Amino acid sequence: MFFGSRQRQVGSALGIAGVLAMAFGIIWIAAIFGTFLKVPADLDRTVELTGEYTLPDQVFLGQLQGNATITQLLSSGAADVLASPASLEVLQSPALGSLIADPALLATLSNPQAVATLMSPEIGAVLSNSLLLSLLANPAVIAGLTDPAALLPLLADPQIGPVLQQLLADPAIAALLTNEAVIALLSSGVVGTLAANPELLALLANPAVGSLLANPGVQALLADPAALALVLDPRTLQVIANPANLPTVTFPVLIHRERKATGTDGDQLMMNEQVTTTIAGTSQEVPGFAKTNADLLIDRVTKEYLPGGDGDRSGQWGMPFDADQDTVYQAYISVAAQPLAAKYEATEDVLGLETYRYAVREENVPYAAKDPATGLPMVVDVEVIVWLEPSTGAAVDAIDIETISALTPTGAKFVRFTADMSYTDESVAALVATAEDDRGRLTLYGTTLPWIFLVLGLLALAAGAAIRVRNRGESAAQ
Repeated sequence: MFFGSRQRQVGSALGIAGVLAMAFGIIWIAAIFGTFLKVPADLDRTVELTGEYTLPDQVFLGQLQGNATITQLLSSGAADVLASPASLEVLQSPALGSLIADPALLATLSNPQAVATLMSPEIGAVLSNSLLLSLLANPAVIAGLTDPAALLPLLADPQIGPVLQQLLADPAIAALLTNEAVIALLSSGVVGTLAANPELLALLANPAVGSLLANPGVQALLADPAALALVLDPRTLQVIANPANLPTVTFPVLIHRERKATGTDGDQLMMNEQVTTTIAGTSQEVPGFAKTNADLLIDRVTKEYLPGGDGDRSGQWGMPFDADQDTVYQAYISVAAQPLAAKYEATEDVLGLETYRYAVREENVPYAAKDPATGLPMVVDVEVIVWLEPSTGAAVDAIDIETISALTPTGAKFVRFTADMSYTDESVAALVATAEDDRGRLTLYGTTLPWIFLVLGLLALAAGAAIRVRNRGESAAQ
């Protein structure tokens, strides 16, 4: 009798314990565990991104803007002359340097009649006759052609005489050498120079040469070696042809970003974010990208920015806990200064960790400022790809490609800034390890422990019920 009473007590105790255990498991899942799904109050994350920046070449543009001759040239309207295809052909010719360095050639260009003679078939005949050219390279021969008294000693010269007699016996050459215009050019030395540099003849045949070199602005340019070197630089011609098409330079960059919680107020997290942008491999900050120090307010549960932080940010600071593949999240993008749609694309493995890949892909997002070089409106193109651990919403890898461009009325874009960055391998490895630890804790507290309580509760209920049933059977048998 006493033993039966004892069994009933044990059965009842097990039943009560089972109910309590199951109730605790259910309450934990439904009401308590959710309070653990918050950004930790001791958040401390450091990541580094490496890649490249592309910016207008400020060093070259500074040289261009700081050259008085170039500035005068652009303000005088001569730049329009330089921008014409014929003028560009002249300026880009490798023979231009030889042309402007030869006073005789420049003098010839200022004489239309001399230019016409230079382009004549007669001069062509001279330039095509190597024997005649070698003879005319001798100044004494040129003098003898214009002075009969000087010609006689040349004819008697045992080396020059026979060759000269042979050439003068040719009626065509004899007639050519009696042409005063031809003789004038021969005397100037221009023909000899052209014979040594065939590219010069092709350059002089360009009809733009004369007018171009007669332009006062161009003349000043030719008198300024530094300005001439700038004008002959393809980047200058690029700017002259289209002031919006600024030359750019690309260089390696390292971004170091630290985010630390500084306090909490309920579900509000105060966070400090510091970002340093340096030229990779150095401690030198990228010009125009000074270190930033921002105090931000975050909702610990939703991971959304809250009003009152620096920069008036809104949208998602990070993806929420238990990220949903079907939900389009509004992720804040700094370069666009606004949240943009982040969409699920795929499930992928990152260093053995299963992740969701989300991407922001937007084009022609209006930029707040005008292009300082042209006054044109600017737009932003964004391609941000993030791999995140879905249960924690923690990013473990990212690629960030952002471009700011000046937009012309025709829709053409001219780059003012491009960032092509991605997390370093070291940062990815550290973030994956942290995400695995955080996911493990969520699994322990959100799944493993509640199920242990539920299973133990069911076992206790079953055991208690079995004891009571057996006790009843024994009582009935008595």
